[in-house]
Amino acid sequence: RPQQAAVALHEYSYVVNDIFDGFPYKIGRFKSLFDVCDKYGIARPTIHITEWGWTLNNVPSPGQAIADMKEVMQLYARYPEIKGAAIWYLGPSFGGIANKAQKLIKPVTDFTLSTVFEVTTDPPHVQPRPYPVEPPDPIDEKPIEPEPVEPDPVEPEPVEPPQPKLSFVADVTIPDDSRMPVGTTFTKTWRVRNTGNVAWSAGYKLVHMKGDAMKAQTVQTVPAAAPGTEADISLTLTAPQTPGVYFSDWQMRDPQGKLFGDVLFTRIIAEKTAVPLVSNNAYVADLTIPDDTVMKPGQKFVKTWRIKNTGTTTWGPTFTFEFVRGVAMTPQTSRPLPVVQSGATVDISLSLQAPTVKGTHFGDWKMKDARGKEFGEIIFLRIVVK
Repeated sequence: RPQQAAVALHEYSYVVNDIFDGFPYKIGRFKSLFDVCDKYGIARPTIHITEWGWTLNNVPSPGQAIADMKEVMQLYARYPEIKGAAIWYLGPSFGGIANKAQKLIKPVTDFTLSTVFEVTTDPPHVQPRPYPVEPPDPIDEKPIEPEPVEPDPVEPEPVEPPQPKLSFVADVTIPDDSRMPVGTTFTKTWRVRNTGNVAWSAGYKLVHMKGDAMKAQTVQTVPAAAPGTEADISLTLTAPQTPGVYFSDWQMRDPQGKLFGDVLFTRIIAEKTAVPLVSNNAYVADLTIPDDTVMKPGQKFVKTWRIKNTGTTTWGPTFTFEFVRGVAMTPQTSRPLPVVQSGATVDISLSLQAPTVKGTHFGDWKMKDARGKEFGEIIFLRIVVK
């Protein structure tokens, strides 16, 4: 029941500075559906454009948006089968498109409530199929003499001209809107069918058409495929270094340089990968009191170490330097660390007092992060009391 059918379409220009870029293959793609319906005498279905806009992560200024919408609405108004279009989009992700689209809500609402278009509709162009009725043969009462039957002449079969064609079958890898860390190399594979009457040979190439090529070589060889067979076409691509939504359009080209077949495209979301934070340190030098320095019982001294921040975190007051074993030689067994950036060095000093018992004494100290987890090397001192 075609008169009860409805179709949901998505129409984007994929650029913000030209709403009719690529017309009618992006904005206006409904026309191809109507042309097929008209060609075969099928009633045009109802159309709901459930996603409409410029790109997946950006919109133009309100003034430019209204101008673009006015042009497109005048186009849609010619087709009563189109019931409306919904602007993309007020949800999360996609480069914060929701925050950008919100500024269009009031001017678009005012515009649509106050604007009426007077246009000439484009009715279906259905070609009637004639079915001629032959009149009955006249009745002749005289006996009919049989006529000699001559064989039909044998006509040569018509030779079909070469027509290379390609039809998209499926995305084998990397579905549309796959998320990729920036700079990631990946393999995109499409499954296609040779729907023409010419075999693809070495002279047939896949060439980049629009969007971001995501590779240096924009002309790609394709596997051989006889008419009626399927083939997998693969490209090694690299996600751009800047986060965002990217698309890449490719199309087949014959040896004479003519483009043909469906456009093969990929669309990815490049994302910045989070760098894990790691706390670590490295002993650099003893600035005072070398190991096995001789001390008198109860002698006071200042021990200073030079230590490097070898992790990816920044130390601060929530990080501590704490006594862990041996002899503390001070009642203050925990003290906050100063602010030290990753890769920087710091001198840490402790005011200590030698034990009163003669002999060799050591003290081990370690660092703890803001969660109280120990990290890095053991920082120690060792003295001899005589």
